[in-house]
Amino acid sequence: MIWNWHERKFEMAWPCPIGEGATAVAFHPSGFHILAAVGDKIMMMNVLSNSMSEYHNFVAKGCREIRFSNGGHLFAASHGIKTHVYNFYTSDCPPNMICTGHNGKIMNIDWFEDDSGFADCCSMGAVYFYDLEEQRENQSRIKENEFKRPKTCINSIVNVPAMTPKNPNN
Repeated sequence: MIWNWHERKFEMAWPCPIGEGATAVAFHPSGFHILAAVGDKIMMMNVLSNSMSEYHNFVAKGCREIRFSNGGHLFAASHGIKTHVYNFYTSDCPPNMICTGHNGKIMNIDWFEDDSGFADCCSMGAVYFYDLEEQRENQSRIKENEFKRPKTCINSIVNVPAMTPKNPNN
């Protein structure tokens, strides 16, 4: 369902298959595309002037969070305790772009301002930072900046603009 906040009115809706609801939704920065996790797949849809149409889908079991990068060329989707980084144009996720480390369900993802990486948080009280270049080369996260608060469910995170995890003293 698309709601126009400016004019406070309903714009359009896309019906989910019977018995299945969307567990995660993300709008492309351009506003012309939507990703929706429905059942065991991620559906890629175009937003047209008065309708939405699905043009591609792929298997993604247990997806609960999807977030586009600021440029829209990548998106991150959480599958349980892992975050997969996909190329928006090809929907490919190389094996070295599967970000791991959490012990609990990933609750939120937020991209760095320059799209060089992202942070995610989980229900077990951890926030991890991933630099995509480091992830491609070594399949590891930025460990010096991780945050852990056991027995605390962290539901959401926000990266502060102009602060990079490599130099938090900016």
